[in-house]
Amino acid sequence: MEPPSSPASDRAGRLARRIEYLHAASGLLFVLTMLGGWSFMATHGMPDLSSTDKIADAYTEFDDLVVNSVFVMTIGFFFSLWFGGVALHRLRVAEGDGPLTWIAAGGFYTFVAVFMVGIAMGLGNALLHDQGIDPSAVHLMHAVSFLTGVPTAVCGPAFFGAYALVAFTTGRLPRWLGWVSLACAAGSLTPIAGNWSLSGALNVGNGWIGVHTIVATWLVWATSFSVWQLTGLRRAHA
Repeated sequence: MEPPSSPASDRAGRLARRIEYLHAASGLLFVLTMLGGWSFMATHGMPDLSSTDKIADAYTEFDDLVVNSVFVMTIGFFFSLWFGGVALHRLRVAEGDGPLTWIAAGGFYTFVAVFMVGIAMGLGNALLHDQGIDPSAVHLMHAVSFLTGVPTAVCGPAFFGAYALVAFTTGRLPRWLGWVSLACAAGSLTPIAGNWSLSGALNVGNGWIGVHTIVATWLVWATSFSVWQLTGLRRAHA
């Protein structure tokens, strides 16, 4: 017969379960905060990368919105680091001793770090555009902030591809997550097309293929992962 648990151990157990749920929900917290910040792009929009005048006018008209969006996305970056740690731990447990987790970690954290640099450039434009800065300099900073998405387009396939490989080869991750990861690997590569275009659907400033597709892939994958984790916890504690 097991000895009765103490109040202290009961509290510790409840705290551990809450932390488990927070880990599982970290992807959803990342999604909600990033959607809150990214909604600026969807509701107000930024111009493509081809026009100095349009970009300078956008910062004049929407400077407060850019500042607020960056603040919300900064909170989202905290949850992205949390979510990334949870996702990479789960991948490591499934893979065991192998290189794929390290490849995924390199892709994930490189993408997040460069994304942070990109929005910092946008914040600089929003705060300093009315301080006598030449519009061409605003254009350059804005373009570079988004064009960072071109070389980092390979980061998504590194992360999602690693998850897909582990799902398909080990059987320790659900196969449906492998297929979602494979689709997201393809979708997250789309910004590379911005290497040849400053306007149109392929540009990474406001193009649906160039920028919105990669945002959607990360949000879809994070949501899928968190729902899977939360569902598993509910079953385990039922």
